[in-house]
Amino acid sequence: MTALRFSIGFACAVGFVTWTSNSSAQDVGATVDVPTRGSGDDGMPGVIRADSADELPEGIAVSVSSAYGFSGATLEEGDSHHRAAARLAAAYALSSDLGVALRLDGRYDKHFLETERDDGWVGDPRLIGRYRRDLGSGFAAGAQLGIWAPGSNAPSVEFSAISAEAVLALSWSAAGLPLQVSANAGYRLDRSAASVEEPERLSLSDRMSLGVSDSNAVLAALGVSYYVGPVELLAEWSVDVLHGSDAPPFSSSPMRVGLGVRHELSNGWQLFANSEFRLSKVLAEDVAETLFPMDPQVRALAGLQLRFGQSKKPAPAVVTPEPEPEPNPKPVEKPTIGPVSGRVASGGSPVAEVKLVLVDAKGDEHVATTGPDGTFALEAIALGDAQLTATAEGYETAKQPLVVTIDGAPVALQLQAILPPGQLRGKIRSFRGEGLQGKLTVEPGGQSIDTDAEGNFELDLPPGEYEVAIVVEGYKAQSRKIRVDENGVTIMNVDMRKQGRSR
Repeated sequence: MTALRFSIGFACAVGFVTWTSNSSAQDVGATVDVPTRGSGDDGMPGVIRADSADELPEGIAVSVSSAYGFSGATLEEGDSHHRAAARLAAAYALSSDLGVALRLDGRYDKHFLETERDDGWVGDPRLIGRYRRDLGSGFAAGAQLGIWAPGSNAPSVEFSAISAEAVLALSWSAAGLPLQVSANAGYRLDRSAASVEEPERLSLSDRMSLGVSDSNAVLAALGVSYYVGPVELLAEWSVDVLHGSDAPPFSSSPMRVGLGVRHELSNGWQLFANSEFRLSKVLAEDVAETLFPMDPQVRALAGLQLRFGQSKKPAPAVVTPEPEPEPNPKPVEKPTIGPVSGRVASGGSPVAEVKLVLVDAKGDEHVATTGPDGTFALEAIALGDAQLTATAEGYETAKQPLVVTIDGAPVALQLQAILPPGQLRGKIRSFRGEGLQGKLTVEPGGQSIDTDAEGNFELDLPPGEYEVAIVVEGYKAQSRKIRVDENGVTIMNVDMRKQGRSR
């Protein structure tokens, strides 16, 4: 048997949002950037199957990969199933937040059974779109929508088989560490089985090869990326929970774990490899009763990616031969200074005209001001521990310790905007309406104010909730809870009761 299936897929991301700042909202400061993570075998940022929401690398990425999968006895005793697969993908970043990719998948399945020998071909092109945006705080979130229209014969399209898939994503990057965790959750409205004519006449081995489904699926994936030197290590778990009246048992739903590795070479080349192991159990009776996608028990993949169209890096300096050493060469002096550069932002936007003061390991001060793009650069800074302070009108002062090195790794500094103040205003008086001189204390903060001779008071406070203690000599002390809104005025008039007087 030779079966050929051709399908056209279209995936369009309606939101893919990332928080990848290297600082928390409570502790604003600078951290050292971690390496840029590599791309998956479709040229887009990801782990193995799970998507991540990193910035899309500029230029065009062309990726080619091949894989081999094996499954042992499934349909009868002693049978075996082999799968050879290949993928060609091209991705283009329209900007750092928006990109598209075309992916062409093909696979060949060979089945060895005691009663028959069977094989089949499947082809699957897909078009992918992705959008993302930085929000800060180390997290990434997003949504992706895909539409898949399979056909029974190339290049036909079965409109009744059109399927849709929606996926939500969440990523987290550890501050100052080469670690990222990405989680996906989604739903697939799968009608691909409509592209198969008379499925009841298919052999069991054909059913294992087609990759179409009678059932919808709930999708989930969790992936981890971690750098060890120049090598990126990958680990992932994913599952497609099939459900519906024709769905097989949960134990047959595709579930797998994967391990992988990526290595970014020079001149835009990237090597990658991964392997997956199926956790689900596929039974012959399930294969006979319904159509559903089946992964090999084990799969190994390797590939190569080339990215071009990126901004050119400065040409390397010309190396001149070193002079012959003197009979008694002088000891080489170790470097004592290095550069410090970086970018200042607030909520993902650059902040200009920020005054930066760096106190180096020798106690010397170095001053710089950020440009329109929020960047700054300092030269000839003593190596070792240093303190960087940033001040700007309308923002809270940020201080960050850092270590100055010869390499001068860039720093990213986040500023917190100062909230506009609110105001508390009112009057302290007796029950007869006479103004009283007294004292008010506001917590938290411990701010105090005395009223004037008529009992009037006025106090500027940041927005928030407070408790106000009122004390007037000869009167019972009182406590009031108030709320101050941004750019708002809160009125609090207090009637005081004399001590020892009952109601």
